[in-house]
Amino acid sequence: LSLGIPSTFDTSYRSDGASTALLNTLANNGVITVAASGNDYLATQLAGVSYPSSDPYALSVGAVWAELGTAISNPFQQNGQFDDVAFFSQRDALLSDIFAPGIFIEATENEGTHVSLAGTSMASPQVAGMVVLAQQLAEEQIGRRLNFVEMRDLLRSTALEITDGSEG
Repeated sequence: LSLGIPSTFDTSYRSDGASTALLNTLANNGVITVAASGNDYLATQLAGVSYPSSDPYALSVGAVWAELGTAISNPFQQNGQFDDVAFFSQRDALLSDIFAPGIFIEATENEGTHVSLAGTSMASPQVAGMVVLAQQLAEEQIGRRLNFVEMRDLLRSTALEITDGSEG
């Protein structure tokens, strides 16, 4: 999901009534919600993630670099290296579940051409793909899908640890 409200960030889990109830029902049925964390960190320098990324039943996905490169958002520039947190990516010590490549991601445009894009909305589909593959493997190996907590714990326990360079 990429539905956040710009410049609105949560630093603790936020339940949003019917939306949280829906995400909880999905999670209880083995459907894991993956949500982009937001792209306003460069402008605001505020920790936190956008809703629905801050929902207790959504995986919050931030963006990192997949390779060396330079990204410019005037007047700012980031010389990125593998697994550096992207300068625009919202992040929070409690709420950020996982980061995935989100800079210089090739995408198609309506005319069938390709464009290189950046954002947590480019990172979250990669995590969604990992979740689908993990659920398929779980069904084959243990005869059921993983619940939300099991999936989040699996991703956290198998991911590489990264350091946010903006925090020293």
